[in-house]
Amino acid sequence: MVRRRSLRHTCGTLGRVQDAMLYVIVGVVVVSAVIAVVALASSGKVWDQVGRGTMSIGDGTDRPARDGAVSLTGAAALAERDDEVRQMLEARNARRVARGQAPLDVEAEVDRQLRDLSTTEVRRRG
Repeated sequence: MVRRRSLRHTCGTLGRVQDAMLYVIVGVVVVSAVIAVVALASSGKVWDQVGRGTMSIGDGTDRPARDGAVSLTGAAALAERDDEVRQMLEARNARRVARGQAPLDVEAEVDRQLRDLSTTEVRRRG
C-alpha cells in the first residue's frame, strides 16, 4: 500500500517553492543585466563600425561611386551608353542566331533603341 502525503504537507512545500521562485527570477534578471552592461562596455568601437565596410551600401568613406573611375558626363556618358546598348543588342542577336532564328540588323535596332531612350529622357526633363 502506498502512503500519500497529507494535503497540508503538500501545500506547505509548494508555498516554499513559490516563495523561492521570486528570488530566483530576480537573481537571474540582475545577473543578466550585469553581464549585458559588461559586454556593452567591453565592445569598444565595434558598434561604431556597424553598417560600414565593403559590403554596405553607404560605408561612410569618400570613395567615388565607380571605384576610382571619373564619373562621366556629357558626350562621354552618351558614348558609353551607346556602346552598352550596342553590346546588349549584339548579345541578343547572338542568342537569336544560336536558337536558329533569323538575325536582326543590329545597327537599325541600335538607332531605334537610342531614339527611344532620347525621347524618354526629354519627357523626364520636361
